[in-house]
Amino acid sequence: MKDNFLIFLLVVSVSIILGINDSHHFRLYVTADVKGETEPCGWKKKPAGGLARKCTIVKNSKEAGFNTLVLDAGNLFFKQNSIDPGISLDSATENAITIVEAFNHITCDAFSPGEKDFAAGVDFLNQLSEKSNFDFISCNIKDSNSDFLFKEYKIVNHQNLNIGIIGATSIFDSKGIFVDNPFPSIDRTLSKIQNQCDAVILLFSASDSDYKTLTALQDLNVDFVIRGNTPRKSTSGSSNAVPMYSVGEKGKVLYQFDFKYDSFEEPLIDISY
Repeated sequence: MKDNFLIFLLVVSVSIILGINDSHHFRLYVTADVKGETEPCGWKKKPAGGLARKCTIVKNSKEAGFNTLVLDAGNLFFKQNSIDPGISLDSATENAITIVEAFNHITCDAFSPGEKDFAAGVDFLNQLSEKSNFDFISCNIKDSNSDFLFKEYKIVNHQNLNIGIIGATSIFDSKGIFVDNPFPSIDRTLSKIQNQCDAVILLFSASDSDYKTLTALQDLNVDFVIRGNTPRKSTSGSSNAVPMYSVGEKGKVLYQFDFKYDSFEEPLIDISY
């Protein structure tokens, strides 16, 4: 793993190698649990985070010629599960709109909502989705009619590599929606896209108990997992068969993953681990 470095924003850089050659390369930037934070943290020596800094990092990557993918694993807009009506709600919703505008500029590719993203209600989250140039995805959040609230997945193409992105969250209660058991939902979605994808990334806003279940699965047919809903920051993808990373909270850290590959027929090698 490369040394952590500070260039406008603390970036944790991780290399993932597939096979022996690295004739292709794409870069993935990931956040989760930003919780409505738009400015750098208050640490005077090394203030980290902030939407403007994140934008600079992603812009520099693209201008340097890297095929760049940007994802968020949930709890992006709000700090809490509910917001008191009045000024607090007005301020929080305006802040959420600012985040959408910033992510449009950053050119985010996909966002998987978590429980806190529904703090201002499902109707407001739908309004944010309509303002977004990026896709909201979730394979297990449904509306009151049991229809999917957002797309179950997204498939993007990088250098003729089809990358499937699935969004999921642990079960929670919120007015106007129903959240299915995530594990059967993930399996059903995988069955729809596996034959279309060279690799699949799972964005999972997971409770601690669901994360334990996830790490114990022997037949998880995805290639990479980003876990939200935790303040923990991973230093490697651990010893799991599938690399799994949690990326901290409040947007202080932007994780940069470099995938170098000849083909996805070989297993992932997590260099940081």
